[in-house]
Amino acid sequence: MIIALYEPDIPQNTGTILRLGACLGAAVHIVGPAAFPANEKAFRRAGLDYLDHVSVVNHVSFGTFEDWRKQEGRRIVLLSTGMSNTTLEYSRFKQYADGDRVKNPAVIVIHDNQGLNEAMRDVTKQFAAAGFVAMAPDLASRLGAPKAPGQAMQAINQLSATLTVQDLRAAFAYLQKDPDVDPAKISAVGFGWGGWRSFMLATSVPELYRAVVYSGATPAQGFENVHAPVLGNYAQFDFRVTGNAIWTEKTMHDAGKNFTYYVYPSVYHAFYAAGPQYNADAAKLAWTRTLDFLKK
Repeated sequence: MIIALYEPDIPQNTGTILRLGACLGAAVHIVGPAAFPANEKAFRRAGLDYLDHVSVVNHVSFGTFEDWRKQEGRRIVLLSTGMSNTTLEYSRFKQYADGDRVKNPAVIVIHDNQGLNEAMRDVTKQFAAAGFVAMAPDLASRLGAPKAPGQAMQAINQLSATLTVQDLRAAFAYLQKDPDVDPAKISAVGFGWGGWRSFMLATSVPELYRAVVYSGATPAQGFENVHAPVLGNYAQFDFRVTGNAIWTEKTMHDAGKNFTYYVYPSVYHAFYAAGPQYNADAAKLAWTRTLDFLKK
């Protein structure tokens, strides 16, 4: 195991991580560019005498670090304080008897208009536990630092719809290059505000394996470009969105596309996430159907 720091900006914090590396006997790789001169003088105040007992490797960019990582056959596990712009959860990796790593299916988790909050992070971890490489981009990060829960919706309302889909396409391209991912089995799951974006990703990325929409609106056009089967999970009392499900089914089928949907009785829009509208029975059933759909 090694510890990697990506573009560190505070030398004292970096020195603290170097102390941790010394205690664990783990080398520390610093992925530049750093916001300060990455040298012993900058680290000594926080690192103290521990610096004499840790190996430090500098990489000028993430690209050079990735080249080293792939050559060494290592994988990345992201450790987050809950304030990162992107949550990247990796599933448990299985191996063949000869030691070759198995490629895993992947899923892009697209948050709702509450942002990449703890509920969405928990969903991402659940996908990882189910055997997927699960990635949840924080689409609001285009507007700067992560937002407090009460500010997320306001910030998200300022986002360009086109740019959010562009960011998701970049996430798809990133996963395609991940050596632990089966590039033919990358899917998207969107919740609420993210549901429309999951559908839009299916219209713009023909290689997408499957798309799932939770309580999300349907695009007005582009169905002819959809190649992935699409699953919809809708709430009975989400009248504005669920009312379009029949039209979506007819339009998709008329275009020769695969669309299946379920309406969960007596529940509201956000039945899938912790909060006042959460419904445990409906959420569990929708989750089971989603996993079955993605693993086909």
